[in-house]
Amino acid sequence: MPAIAKHKKLSLLGRPSRKIPTIIIPICFFILFDCIGLALNYVITYYLDEQAQGINISGRQRMLTQRISKTLYMLNETPSDPAKEKAAFEELRYSVALFDKTLLAFWQGGNTLTVNGKEIYLSALSIPNIRIILAQTLGMWKFVIQNLEPLLIHDQEIHPNQLQTALITLQRYNLTLLDLMNRQTLELELDAKKQSHNLRVLQSIVFILALINFFIICRRLITNLRNTQKNSEHLEDILNTINTSLILYDRKGKILSTNQATRDLFGYHVGDLEKQHISRLILQNHSGSKGIKRDGDTFKARVTCKDITINNHKIFVTTIIDITRQQNKEAKLKQLAFHDPLTGLPNRSLFNERLKQELLHAKRHTTCMAILFLDLDGFKDVNDRLGHDAGDQLLIQVGDRLKQTCREDDTISRLGGDEFTIILTAVRSPLSAVHVAKKIIKKINQDYLIYGVKVQLGVSIGISIYPKHHQEVEILMKYADDAMYEAKNTGKNCYVMASP
Repeated sequence: MPAIAKHKKLSLLGRPSRKIPTIIIPICFFILFDCIGLALNYVITYYLDEQAQGINISGRQRMLTQRISKTLYMLNETPSDPAKEKAAFEELRYSVALFDKTLLAFWQGGNTLTVNGKEIYLSALSIPNIRIILAQTLGMWKFVIQNLEPLLIHDQEIHPNQLQTALITLQRYNLTLLDLMNRQTLELELDAKKQSHNLRVLQSIVFILALINFFIICRRLITNLRNTQKNSEHLEDILNTINTSLILYDRKGKILSTNQATRDLFGYHVGDLEKQHISRLILQNHSGSKGIKRDGDTFKARVTCKDITINNHKIFVTTIIDITRQQNKEAKLKQLAFHDPLTGLPNRSLFNERLKQELLHAKRHTTCMAILFLDLDGFKDVNDRLGHDAGDQLLIQVGDRLKQTCREDDTISRLGGDEFTIILTAVRSPLSAVHVAKKIIKKINQDYLIYGVKVQLGVSIGISIYPKHHQEVEILMKYADDAMYEAKNTGKNCYVMASP
């Protein structure tokens, strides 16, 4: 759980540790040998597949020579049948063209068809023995194809002498061509076995080296673990002498050791927390860090974390302080600074800050905003007649009623005395502000019960609208204040819209 707080990397002497762990080197070699082994396995598979294609295609060359001979015998002996004769000539042309195309692909590289009829690219064969066989085959095939060319021309009448000449030529060289193709196939098979054996041997060597590195890694891991255990025992003795709550855990968040102050803070006994995850004691969320006690109670905590390096292993040292009382005190001070201590409403400072923000929001989104300035009518009489405590209770109830008449995103503030201000955000029109003002007057006019005495109040309200009346905060506040005094002067317990 390294993200608990800002970390600082320290060695036992207080200096950054720059030494590379000794186990990293054999691990890198192990990964390297493993990658080489995988690459060799891919190369062997690819090479064998390519060789198998070459062997199959070479074997097909023998079949093509036999097919050519068979077709010539059929043309020479079969009685004249135009359909059969045409089909035989098509087969002859196809077989001769495929044999010639494949032979050239073996010699100089090029495209041909597989035994399944798919087009494939063949690399030129570079093995010396096979090159000799191919040279002999090309020389012989050149002579044979010269005598076959008259038979390969489409839509041309074949003279019996041409057919006889081609047949005699093929009878003379067919066995030799077959023998050459057999030798080529055999050489390809021998080369494939040889190359496959060499690659297998190399793969075995790489595997053995990887295995050796694996044993080295295991040995070093065991040694490092033993050293870590010894260091942990020493650290535990040191931690128990410290009064601050300290927790040691590893990269995975597993707690290695805690001191007595931690056990006292969280309510655990010796040995209860070891091998537990750090999240069992510390919970982090958007609101901050919390400590989780054994009984399930939580407390606000300040968590700091540093990492130390021991024998090339990183260990995190975390200190935990219960800050519940401190935060409660800070929250109370913040409440006093920005809220009215009597009603709990925002005070003048917070009201002014929110007013500026809401005005910027209204300008950005081109919406209307209203400011209501309120002054209670008859409050001074109640305060003088029933006392200041009754006046305070009356102000509290007024604040509660104002909350009931406004939306949650509106801001209600007590500026002081019996003066209140309200920010109405995103009002549709000035009529919306007027509607709220009427609701407030109606709500404020309802009877109050203060210490068993019924009390009645009125309220004078001044309203200014952004952007109708002005676009600046100070001017809008002045217009609302002036409108409120105008409401006072025109009979009280009413509202007046500002008039620039």
